[in-house]
Order: sequence, then C-alpha cells, then structure tokens
Amino acid sequence: MFLKEGHCFREQALATCTRARAQFESTFESDQFSSLFPLVASGFGVSLIPEMAALFATDCRLIPTGKAGHRRIGYLRNRRCFYSNQIKALTEWPREQAKTIGHANGRPSLYSPISAD
Repeated sequence: MFLKEGHCFREQALATCTRARAQFESTFESDQFSSLFPLVASGFGVSLIPEMAALFATDCRLIPTGKAGHRRIGYLRNRRCFYSNQIKALTEWPREQAKTIGHANGRPSLYSPISAD
C-alpha cells in the first residue's frame, strides 16, 4: 500500500523498493498514513512509512529498513524585513535540532549557514 501519486514520500518509498529489487503492486492508495495503518494492522497488506509516523502505527509490526535518511531544508528571508521573536524562534529550532541530531549520531552538525551579504 502506498500514498497517492503526488505525495513526496511515495516517490521515496518506490525508490526504496527499486533499490531493494522488490516487486510491489499497490492494492490500496491513500492521501495519508493514518488511512493505511488500520489496513496494515488487520493484515490487508504492507507499507513503508517514515520513522516520524511510526508512533501512530498502532497494532502494526514495524521493521526498520536501514539507516536513517535525511532531508536538507532551507530558509530565506529579506534582510530589510522586520525580524520578530516568533520568526527568530522558528529559525533557531531547526538549527538546534540539527546540532542535537548531529552530536547524537557522532557527526558534525548538518547546519551550515549560507550568507548572502
């Protein structure tokens, strides 16, 4: 079971199947993971999910597929615009998470600021 066409995780799941040389035929497609979990739990099929969705996969058997992946995100802002405390908090949180995750995995931080002065 896969997410419907157009969902970014669908492409990642299909790429994982291709790399593993696994042949899967989708019997059910949904717009959200929460629709897939009850079907998997009742034995209707299998699916690939990101780790962050695993907490919601109640009554499903979870099998890790390998090392964790990552995504690189970016944030741009106009330097001439007001930089509120809320915006500052929004931009600081990913930086702190990247540092924490990097240290926990024994790697340097993934955060690398790009300056456009």
